[in-house]
Amino acid sequence: MKPILKDIYHSLTALVKKITDTSIGTELETECLDFVAMISGLKPVFLLGRGVKYPEWIEGVVSLSQNLELNVLNGPFWDATPYGGLPSWYRKHCQKELAPFQAYYIASARDAVEAVSKINNAGGKLGMTEEAHLLGYPNCCVAAHYNRSLRYHRATLSILKRLTDGNEAQMIPLLTGGANFAP
Repeated sequence: MKPILKDIYHSLTALVKKITDTSIGTELETECLDFVAMISGLKPVFLLGRGVKYPEWIEGVVSLSQNLELNVLNGPFWDATPYGGLPSWYRKHCQKELAPFQAYYIASARDAVEAVSKINNAGGKLGMTEEAHLLGYPNCCVAAHYNRSLRYHRATLSILKRLTDGNEAQMIPLLTGGANFAP
């Protein structure tokens, strides 16, 4: 590892040590490696604040990024869920539920910054392949993530249909009212 990357990695692991919840240690160590992968050019964008939600971690990484003169863009959670086969009222509800959440997207390359800005301006809507490329994840892993998400949505709709005998007028208030959907 190059000296600058070692210094960055050590700065990140020092942040990890400040967090008293040891159950998150392995995940934070993985985040450190992910950040170094972005710095070294192995991946275009580092995603911060979606998953690991410790304020001291987020503030520390944002501060480090700014000190390194990286581009720190705040924007909506990205969502490439293929809602196509789901009712529009359900899709709108899911998108409304996701809308208040924000994450940081950290990048050094100009083309990555432009891509992130475009996605953020589109409300976080993007394609799976684009997400995989920008975050440096294999396409198959991103597709698997969204396929699990789609199965979850289909299961939720199935439960709603079961509870209401398929009556959409009854399904909508159950969904939006936060009912507990026991399988």
